[in-house]
Amino acid sequence: MALALKQMLSALTKMQVDLIINDNRSSMISVLERNRKYVRVSVHRMFLTSSNSVIIALADLLRNKRGREHNRVLRNFIDQSSIEYDSKHTLDKTKLISKGDFFDLEKLYEKVNREYFNSELNLSITWFGKKNRIPRTQITFGLYQDSFKLVKINRLLDQKETPSLFIEYIIYHEMLHEVYRPETNIRGYRRIHTATFREKEKEFLHYHDAKTWESSFKKVIFK
Repeated sequence: MALALKQMLSALTKMQVDLIINDNRSSMISVLERNRKYVRVSVHRMFLTSSNSVIIALADLLRNKRGREHNRVLRNFIDQSSIEYDSKHTLDKTKLISKGDFFDLEKLYEKVNREYFNSELNLSITWFGKKNRIPRTQITFGLYQDSFKLVKINRLLDQKETPSLFIEYIIYHEMLHEVYRPETNIRGYRRIHTATFREKEKEFLHYHDAKTWESSFKKVIFK
């Protein structure tokens, strides 16, 4: 499929195309290098099964063609395909771990879902990482895997010193990703944390307390 897409793009652009296939969450199209006869581009694998109209639009983008129509076609295709890339049915829930030494993520998830989303979201949740592994420069407290509809919380937080409100905040943040979808600009870049997302994030009841604890926690582990 990749070879066929590369050949079609080369024929449409009349350029030598160096094609890279990615699984990115944000940048679905990245033009890495371009001159009059050559272009090196990285595209999400969703383009491997795209229609001729989408491939033509992609070729117009690679040729740096003026106009907005090809940008509109690409933006609509990316938005729709991102929704369809849902692998929730392949998730093995028997491998998920929600009960920790001090916190039960499933119970916290149900609480957040009830208080902020009217219990309307249907997501899974699990711990990830190792409890005693301290990062050196940065830490990811939570992740949301959209394709699996899965919230993941760093096991480093499963300590008696961690306030429940902070884990609830991280769960809330990750759940917001399911409601407030990324926005795609005309260059194919997806903004995950939009302005609306940030506004809704601050509606968490203990937002300021959670951010204060987060700051103090980072100072301790990164000292």
